[in-house]
Amino acid sequence: MKTLIITGISGSLGSKILKSFYGKYNIIGICRNEYNSWKLKQQYPKVKYMLCDIRTVDIPECDYIINTAAMKHVSSGHDNIDECIDINIRGLQNIVNQAVDKCRIKFIQISSDKAVQAVNVYGATKYIGEEYVLNANRKKPIFNICRFGNLFGSSGTIVEILKNEHAEHKLTDINARRYFITFSEAIKLIKKAMKSKAGSVIYKKCKVMYIIDLIKAIKGQDADYEIVGLRPGEKLMEKMSIDDNIEACEYYTMDEIKELLNEM
Repeated sequence: MKTLIITGISGSLGSKILKSFYGKYNIIGICRNEYNSWKLKQQYPKVKYMLCDIRTVDIPECDYIINTAAMKHVSSGHDNIDECIDINIRGLQNIVNQAVDKCRIKFIQISSDKAVQAVNVYGATKYIGEEYVLNANRKKPIFNICRFGNLFGSSGTIVEILKNEHAEHKLTDINARRYFITFSEAIKLIKKAMKSKAGSVIYKKCKVMYIIDLIKAIKGQDADYEIVGLRPGEKLMEKMSIDDNIEACEYYTMDEIKELLNEM
C-alpha cells in the first residue's frame, strides 16, 4: 500500500480528503491543531498524525503529498501579511524542497482562483506558490496544481458566517459573485491531478453564485443587508484561468443553493 501525506489534515478539505482515501493508502496527516487531530484519530485510527507546522516539518518518505495547509482567507491575509507569506510561501517551499528527494510519485498543491490575476496578499501567495510548485518539476516526483473556487461550506467562509449570524448582513456589492465547488467535486479534481502529467493545472469552471442569492437562501427573501463596498483586495468576480470568459458562466438557481445548504 502506498503512502500519502496530507498537510492540513484537520481542515475542512483535508478531513474530506482523508475520508475519501482512508483504507486505500497509508496516510500520514500533518496538522498544527492538537484537538482536531485527536478528534480525527477517534474516527480514523490507522492514520499517523504529526503535530507540526509545514514551515518546520521534516517530512517522512512517501509516494504522494497533497498540500492543503495554508492561510486561506483574503481578510486574514490582508491583516497578517508576514504570516500569510511565511505559511503560504516559505512553508510550501519547505515541503516542496523535501519532496524532491522524499516523495516518489506526485505532489499536489491546492490553489485558489484568487491566484489568477491576483489583487490581494492571499492571492499573490497562491500565485507564487503555483509557480514554485510547477518549477520544481524535473523527473520525479511530478508536481501538479489543483485550483478551486470557493469550497461550499468550508469553515470560516461566508456560508458559516451567514448560518450563525443574527444581525443584518453586510454585502460588499449587489453584483458580487463567486465560483463555488462542492467537496465531492474537489476530491474528483484531486484524483485527476494525481493521474495527470507533470506540470498540470487542474481546475473546473464550476457554477457561479451571486452572494445576494446565498444571503436570501439562508436568511430568507426579505433578509436585511447593508451594502458596504468592496473590501481591500476583493473583486466582484474571480477567474479560474487567465482566458476565463466570466460572461459565459452558468449560475446556481435558488433551489440549487438551498439543496447545497440542505446537504451540509
